[in-house]
Amino acid sequence: MKRDSIADRCSPDKLLLTSTMLLLVIGLVMVYSASMPVAQRWYGNGYYYLTRQLIRLALGMAVMFLGMKLNYVWWRKLVYVLLALCFGLLIMVLVSPQARVLNGAKRWLAWGGFSFQPIEIVKWGLIVFLAHSLAQLSDGRKKEGASYTLPVFIVLGAMCLLVACQPDIGNCLILAALALVMFFVAGVRFRYLAALGLVCLSGFWFLVSNLAYSQRRIISFLNPWRDPTAAGFQLTQSFIALGRGGLAGVGLGAGQQKAFYLPEAHTDFILAVIGEEWGFLGIALILILFAILIWQGLLIARRAPDFFGSYLALGITCLIGLQALVNMGVVGGLLPTKGLPLPFISYGGSALVINMLAIGALLNISTRRRPAPVKRSTGTLRGKR
Repeated sequence: MKRDSIADRCSPDKLLLTSTMLLLVIGLVMVYSASMPVAQRWYGNGYYYLTRQLIRLALGMAVMFLGMKLNYVWWRKLVYVLLALCFGLLIMVLVSPQARVLNGAKRWLAWGGFSFQPIEIVKWGLIVFLAHSLAQLSDGRKKEGASYTLPVFIVLGAMCLLVACQPDIGNCLILAALALVMFFVAGVRFRYLAALGLVCLSGFWFLVSNLAYSQRRIISFLNPWRDPTAAGFQLTQSFIALGRGGLAGVGLGAGQQKAFYLPEAHTDFILAVIGEEWGFLGIALILILFAILIWQGLLIARRAPDFFGSYLALGITCLIGLQALVNMGVVGGLLPTKGLPLPFISYGGSALVINMLAIGALLNISTRRRPAPVKRSTGTLRGKR
């Protein structure tokens, strides 16, 4: 029997699609609420950021629909093309005259009025590459050992190094954490995981020791009230916004911190605006929606018809979950400040479009799921199919 004979009878995961759509709607509402004062002052148009976000959302919807209709197996056929594209973009952002410098970092490529962050494409490329590599191991095409792990670690290390050169320590850590989670779930031997973890920690320590802005962020994270008007300003304003919100918030549009007090209110710190205007209940709603999305993603990974589908679904779910976790941790003062958007909610184009492409691929995998979970060996996604 062909695999698709079962898959064709399955509809896309409705719970995953519903939670994603609700996050997108909340994102649109809050982008408008959080950006209106700034947009009115800078551009004389309170709808400036909302209009741009609607255009990006339309593009994202088209990309998600394409990802949902395209058989996920095609991504495996394009893995090395994607890998070459990722490295090409990472090199371009460092040397190209089209690279945009923002706050001392080269993280954008711009042509005319169009700009994007290559790191978002790199995240998708890394997920596809790791899913392909781990599927080879689980299918028995490769034997676990130095000859298998070394090339994979070299690709991962080269990506992280190029991202760190921008510099972008936060996304560098996201790439490393994503790989570690996928390796662990796949059952890669502990000694290889320990070696990779040690290299990552050493690299992180080296970067922090040599980048003054990273040291300032860590110091302000440890004690933001020590310098609340400079290094700790963003975090203290986030605390004030969350504190003002209380249980039910001050009301949609009635928040004060977004009006020139809280930097990046419509991007990285949009959750603080939600906390002020919607209160604890609003943040709880966001947490529940992300929990549903992650749970459904893990179920899809568990029921995928092949190892590549399992690892691809796992990688997508882990990436979205890690980014959401880091953003929430930063806004709540549990992690040092890092410019990572809240998936599907924060203002921005590159992250939104790639995340929606990933959800489209996840929905496509869900249409080809097995009717019941396949029994696998303990602690891994491996097992005889």
